[in-house]
Amino acid sequence: MSDAIRWLTVDEAARYACCGKTTMYRAVRSGHLRAARIGRRRALRFLESWIDDWLMAGCVEPSDEPSAIEQQTSPSMRTFPGVHLDRGTYALASQS
Repeated sequence: MSDAIRWLTVDEAARYACCGKTTMYRAVRSGHLRAARIGRRRALRFLESWIDDWLMAGCVEPSDEPSAIEQQTSPSMRTFPGVHLDRGTYALASQS
């Protein structure tokens, strides 16, 4: 006998995907995540394979290039008008 298909509720699907219920509803509404609607209240049900497909579609391949965050200058290197940074200490420029 074959394995029975297990349908997940929104709560179960959100736990499976490690996200919130709102994220699940948004993904369905935007068309990124497949769901079945059942009953008079139109409750959503999911298959694990549908959630896996949705999660895999959002995967990003690793890159050798630095990310945008890594490319930003460190806070200690930023300059602001009237403020001089010296090894993590702040000194206001004297106003003459």
